[in-house]
Amino acid sequence: MSPLEVVHLAEQVTRKRFDVQHVPEEALRAQYDSATDPLQQSFAALMLSYAHGSAIDMTRTLQAFPGRHLRSVRQYFEASAVSRPGGITQIEPEGLRQILANDRTAVLIDVRAALKP
Repeated sequence: MSPLEVVHLAEQVTRKRFDVQHVPEEALRAQYDSATDPLQQSFAALMLSYAHGSAIDMTRTLQAFPGRHLRSVRQYFEASAVSRPGGITQIEPEGLRQILANDRTAVLIDVRAALKP
């Protein structure tokens, strides 16, 4: 799915309208280049990868968690806090650190190496 298709689906599921901001690739590259820690760099790399339309191969991730099945984007939205009253789920870097420290089911996909020249 394209990023805009994901937004459209989220709007359907939540029955809310989302404001979309288009960030120039140069701004994402500057964010990547100025990152001061690995987590910031990883987020910036993920956004750049997404902007390029790069698919993320989930083969290794699925092999690391045998018996797990991926949900569709719709299933994820319907099961997540995004579809519950109260609005959008937003995770800041510190929140992500907490999840990674305490949730043994969390998976972080680091795409920084794919963006190195």
